[in-house]
Amino acid sequence: MLEFPVWKRIWLWGLTLAAAAAALPSLFSLANLPWPGALPDQMVSLGLDLAGGSHILLEADPAQVRAQRLENMEELVRAQLRNA
Repeated sequence: MLEFPVWKRIWLWGLTLAAAAAALPSLFSLANLPWPGALPDQMVSLGLDLAGGSHILLEADPAQVRAQRLENMEELVRAQLRNA
């Protein structure tokens, strides 16, 4: 089992607690809770993936898909006949 020096463990726990304190305002709405003045009050701005603001709709044109598949098949048959 790994043994780390005490100072490294204390440093790691301190860093973890500092990161958790910085993230707390983003987890709770500050308007609804009394917030201690010692803790940070700025929220971390969330990206579109975390905020749920991204939506992409992809569509395929069936006629274009059939034409592309036919073209690919033609190239494949041509290459196989050349190698035969």
